[in-house]
Amino acid sequence: MICNIRIKISELNATSGEFSTDQPEFFEVLRRRLARELDRERLAAPGKQSAEALTPADVRILHRSLDFRAGREPALELSVSMKDGVNGNVKGDRPVSVSTAKSFIYADSQGLAPRMDERRPVVVGFGPAGMFCALTLAQAGLRPVVLERGEDIDGRAASVKKFWKTGELASDSNVQFGEGGAGAFSDGKLTTLVKEKHRTGRKVLESFVEFGAPEDILIDAYPHIGTDLLRGVVKNLRNEVVRLGGSVLFGAKLCGLERNGGNITGITYAQGGNLVSLPADIVFLAIGHSARDTFELLTKEGIELSAKPLAAGFRIEHPQELINARQYGRYAPLLARRWPAIYKLAHHGAFTFCMCPGGFVVNASSEPGGLVTNGMSYSRRDGRNANSAVLADIVPADYLPWAQYPGDPLAGMRFQRAVEQAAFRLTGGSGRLPRQTLGDFANARGIAATASLQTAFQRSVPCMNGFETQVKGGSAEADMSGLYPDFVATKILEGIAHFDRVIPGFGHPGAILTGPETRSSSPVRIDRDPDTLESVNCPGLYPVGEGAGYAGGITSAAIDGIRAAEKYMQKRERNS
Repeated sequence: MICNIRIKISELNATSGEFSTDQPEFFEVLRRRLARELDRERLAAPGKQSAEALTPADVRILHRSLDFRAGREPALELSVSMKDGVNGNVKGDRPVSVSTAKSFIYADSQGLAPRMDERRPVVVGFGPAGMFCALTLAQAGLRPVVLERGEDIDGRAASVKKFWKTGELASDSNVQFGEGGAGAFSDGKLTTLVKEKHRTGRKVLESFVEFGAPEDILIDAYPHIGTDLLRGVVKNLRNEVVRLGGSVLFGAKLCGLERNGGNITGITYAQGGNLVSLPADIVFLAIGHSARDTFELLTKEGIELSAKPLAAGFRIEHPQELINARQYGRYAPLLARRWPAIYKLAHHGAFTFCMCPGGFVVNASSEPGGLVTNGMSYSRRDGRNANSAVLADIVPADYLPWAQYPGDPLAGMRFQRAVEQAAFRLTGGSGRLPRQTLGDFANARGIAATASLQTAFQRSVPCMNGFETQVKGGSAEADMSGLYPDFVATKILEGIAHFDRVIPGFGHPGAILTGPETRSSSPVRIDRDPDTLESVNCPGLYPVGEGAGYAGGITSAAIDGIRAAEKYMQKRERNS
């Protein structure tokens, strides 16, 4: 039996703030609530256990979230499963509902024996889409070959650390490229807006737990792993692919496609100074949103790509103390240590993205002569600052000036690169990220830009006194007021003015902007058939994940990788 319960935060003041059944104070609150809300008198059958006699072993939390919406008393919302033998029913209109558990539906991907004359499927890229595509293929016995242009996660972590310390960039192994993908150096957020009947997202979360992620990701409304823990999870997943017969080649960069009659027949890759030709009938492209040289290669090879909307802006930092106080109010001391407060805001084409509570701004550059920023958090999210991207929507018509010819699908990529190179020049080619306070940025944009922010700028926010950035890779003060076209800067400033009305203090002039944030999504879509998921003009080529333009984040990319592998296996079975 599953009960959906809403417990007021005011009822939890005596607890530790952990909200798990192994915490005695919290379990006592939960037990009393279940006993009070479930009708044990009217429907309890002889021999059934009363809810009053529940022990932690009888109860499992299935879902856990905080509700701090305006106009409602703050509450903890839980879905709780009670073992068989505990009886009850809903009483009146109290905030409890009861249902039976539904099993998850997974597509059957087990036990497909490889044929004697069959070429092994190739997976290009070992980020979330590539990892879960390869894992699904390996679990089916199809022994995929994975090509990853960057290093394994340990070597990659060392290269990133060296880059942040010295500025020496490894162009194929950095925050964007290498085992684990770009998500391995972010917050490890696992939320997704994808809705699919097979509950593949649940399968992804369970796999992460199997490979070492904390079990909390299975129940929290906003699950995350953290950069530090995600690295071990990635390594364990790779070892499972290899154990099942797959191969993972590092430092292996895709250089060419071989086709016959439009169909894929092989690929060429570079590794260790050698050019290798690999016959292949099936290739999954899980290249990530920053593989610009691969986008150029695909265009040259005649693979159909389309321009797509993107977004650009800055990272914005505030003290985490401010966000906790504004979101949790008087309950911040109880809640913030376990769950540093988060936000997700949007207004007329401006929005926040990839919010990292207790996190760091990072230099996420991947090309010489260009700068990119991102955010990351460790698993404890216990840094002083909160940061988030604050972005403006950009549609293909906006970046037409960067097109090299009519219909150029890479115009958005060229726009991104132009901004990143301009940012590099702002700090004198030092490689440090440009930063500027919100007040200085708005003032540099002129009176019209600051008018909507006047209330925010006059607000007293004591914790902003002496506020400083937390950045990995170094930053330097610079005037970013001309970094973007006017419409981008205007959207962002108008958005921040609105966000300050939602979270007072968000628009404080001492908030710190770091730029540029240009890689929130892929600038292109590799066109594919919606039914088979194959390239529309290259059968056997499966574009997947964020780089292909069909996902946005770790979980959705992983789901897309699984779906593509399953589509191929279904086709394989039909043709057998």
